[in-house]
Amino acid sequence: MITIPPELATELSSEISFTCYMFDLELSTPIYYVNIDEDIWYNNNKYRAFPFNLNNVDLSLGDSVQSITIDFDTVGLELASIVLNQDIRGTNSGLWFAAIDNNLNVIGRLNLFYGFVSEVEFDDKKLQLTLMDEMSRWKDQTVNVHSPTCIWRFKDPNTCKYNGTETWCDKTYERCSYLGNTLHFRGFRFLPELQEKEIWWGRVPK
Repeated sequence: MITIPPELATELSSEISFTCYMFDLELSTPIYYVNIDEDIWYNNNKYRAFPFNLNNVDLSLGDSVQSITIDFDTVGLELASIVLNQDIRGTNSGLWFAAIDNNLNVIGRLNLFYGFVSEVEFDDKKLQLTLMDEMSRWKDQTVNVHSPTCIWRFKDPNTCKYNGTETWCDKTYERCSYLGNTLHFRGFRFLPELQEKEIWWGRVPK
């Protein structure tokens, strides 16, 4: 169960503060966003104003968050460039609920979720990131993580090899098919269908 610290609870009832969400994406050069109209600073990091919403929050029996989806209704040039030029799946990320005073100072904040980017859906109008809890990694034993979406960087001449005029790809098989580039698709598109199936080694029990 998530417990709000007393000092944060006190500020939440104050007339001089408002609340927001703060999002961290721990790339080689980390990026920080806050879903309000003004940039803010916290721990010497600049959180840039960027609109996003929380969606599909999946809770466990213990009320802890197992997965969460973040919707970016508009995609800035920086974020679009990152998604198009590198595979951010597996990148650590954090989501915070914060109380802000009238001077845009963070009075207190609460960690709502810490995990990694599991899925990315992207087009020229919006971006959707699905984050998974770190506990879902407990049984990982290999360096090569299989994914239903393509792992290649879009338009990479050595891997993706797409050289057409389109400017985006969400790395799904459907988009790759539309681009006529499925020969170079590097993903396991049937993986979601297999995840819920029981797989028996040897003779199937009667």
